[in-house]
Amino acid sequence: KGKRILTVHHVITDNEWDGIFSLIWRKLTKYAVKKADTIISISEPTTADLIDIGVDPDKIVTIDNRVNTVFRRLDIRKSKYIGCMGSLYPRKNMQDSLLAFFELIERPGMDDLELHIVGKGPEEENLRLRSKELGIDDKVSFLKDLDEQELVEFYNESLLIFNTSLHEGFGLVTL
Repeated sequence: KGKRILTVHHVITDNEWDGIFSLIWRKLTKYAVKKADTIISISEPTTADLIDIGVDPDKIVTIDNRVNTVFRRLDIRKSKYIGCMGSLYPRKNMQDSLLAFFELIERPGMDDLELHIVGKGPEEENLRLRSKELGIDDKVSFLKDLDEQELVEFYNESLLIFNTSLHEGFGLVTL
C-alpha cells in the first residue's frame, strides 16, 4: 500500500457557495483530507483554512505556487481600461467589480475608462445584465479563452487590476 498525497488549492468555506454542489464538495474535501497521509497546501491561507476545518497541522506541507515566468513586464503603453480576471462564479464577486467600476467612472476625468472582464462561468449573463442596469454596458467587455500571450498583453495594458474575490487560496490572478 502506497502513501496517499493530496494537493489542496482551495478550501470551500460555508459562505462561499450555496446549494448541493457546495455541500458535496465540502464533504468530499473532508473525506479526502481524512484519508490522505500528507496534504500539500499551495499557500499559507489554504493551510489555515485546512486547519480551520479540523485537519491535523502535522499532515500539511505548504508549498507555495509559483508565477509562470511568461508573465513579465512588456514595453507597451497602458490602455484606458481596468482589468478584472477570474472565473465567473459568485465567490469571485465580479458584481463588486462592476459596482467599483461604476463608482470610479462617476468621478471627474474617469468617464473614458473601460472595464475588461476576462473569464467564463455561469455568472456571465448576470454580470451582463447588471452592467446594463448600471448603464455601463457600453464600457464593459467580456473576454474569454485568451491564449498565454494575450493574457500577458492584457495584464500589461491594464491601468490596474480589480480583484474583488471573496476568498483566494493564493491569488495568482493578481500576482
